[in-house]
Amino acid sequence: MREGKSIQMRGLRQAAFALGCVGIAAAQQGNVGGPTSGLVFDQVAGVLRPVLGVPGGATLGDGLALGYPVNWVAVAPSLDSAVALGQDGSLHFVRLSGNIVSELQVAGASSTPRGVVYSPSGTAAALVYASQAQVVTGFPDAPVMGKVLPLESAVNTHVRTAVRPAIGNLALSDDGAVLLEANGGSIHVAGSHGRSVLTAGSMAAFAPSGHDAVIAKASGVTLIRDVDGADGATVLADSGVDEPVGLAFSADGATVFAAGANGIVALSVGGGPATPVACACTPAGLVAMGRLFRLNDLGEGPLWVLDPGNASPRTAFVPGLR
Repeated sequence: MREGKSIQMRGLRQAAFALGCVGIAAAQQGNVGGPTSGLVFDQVAGVLRPVLGVPGGATLGDGLALGYPVNWVAVAPSLDSAVALGQDGSLHFVRLSGNIVSELQVAGASSTPRGVVYSPSGTAAALVYASQAQVVTGFPDAPVMGKVLPLESAVNTHVRTAVRPAIGNLALSDDGAVLLEANGGSIHVAGSHGRSVLTAGSMAAFAPSGHDAVIAKASGVTLIRDVDGADGATVLADSGVDEPVGLAFSADGATVFAAGANGIVALSVGGGPATPVACACTPAGLVAMGRLFRLNDLGEGPLWVLDPGNASPRTAFVPGLR
């Protein structure tokens, strides 16, 4: 078994981080010091960077190398696990817990996915391949490979891509039991009752800890209770969500955020008018990152985040590195 190597970091926060390759009988471990409000993958440097501080005053910390060259890393919304694709096509499951970082062995995890979709709370994930998705449950402590579901939007793609493709047309429930897929103007649902068309729509997102979901359709957003039982639909907004690029529930499930060509809006699940969220940015997505939502990938410019706040949601930027 190869021993993990120690890496010294300097910046606003200092910690030791050591991570090597996993042997047959043991997990690799390292240290990450200091509280963070998020983790984001730096594609250029090939490292994870912590977001240090609060929105409006946050900075990017020094890079946390995983100990092997990686093409991409997907971090769980709860910031307690991650899935990484090595440049050699190897798949890695990483546990993040306080000051300890451990790589876990997962039986049957030998194929190379083109992307990963986490559930809202990060307790399950779907490994996305060209024509199917494999559900993984048991995050963050003991991930287990689960059922394989065929995809409507089968693609012919080279799986060892250098950049993780956006998988914005899929949504997975926290228990890993139901997968929603947007394809051809319809939302398809796959679960214990097989596959079926749920409704018209271009994007879907699950609520935490359940099977309620929101669907972006036309220029509005609709809430559907219990998607595998279709218990009823409520229109949260009938306009204002043009060309959606992101859709997500708040952590408490009380608010839905939708990002599109005309900006970001907040919608109360209990009803009421849409609340615009000011942003001097063009959102590219809406990715849960701890209590925040990331609006773009880390690049040459600033990293933009949405802070749901206690009463009034707002956006803020984290200065870029280059």
